[in-house]
Amino acid sequence: MNEKEKALKLVQDIYNLEPENADKYGMEWQMAKKYATICVDEILKALDTYNSNDLCNLTIDQAKSDIEQYNRVKQEIENL
Repeated sequence: MNEKEKALKLVQDIYNLEPENADKYGMEWQMAKKYATICVDEILKALDTYNSNDLCNLTIDQAKSDIEQYNRVKQEIENL
C-alpha cells in the first residue's frame, strides 16, 4: 500500500468509525483528517523514540525509512 492509499484508508476508517451515528453526530471529513493526522503524529513520535533510543529491533535505516514514509502519509492526508 503506498502513502496515498494509507492516508485515504486511515481517514476513511476514522470517518466511518460509527456509521450508525452518522445522522446524529455526522463525522465531517475535515475532522476525520485531523484525527488521522494526530494518529500519524503519534506513530512518528514512537518511531523517533525507537530510533533515538534503540528500544526495539528496528534497524536505524528501517526506522528512518518508516519515519519518512509516515511523513509522506501525513502529507497525503493533507492533500485529501
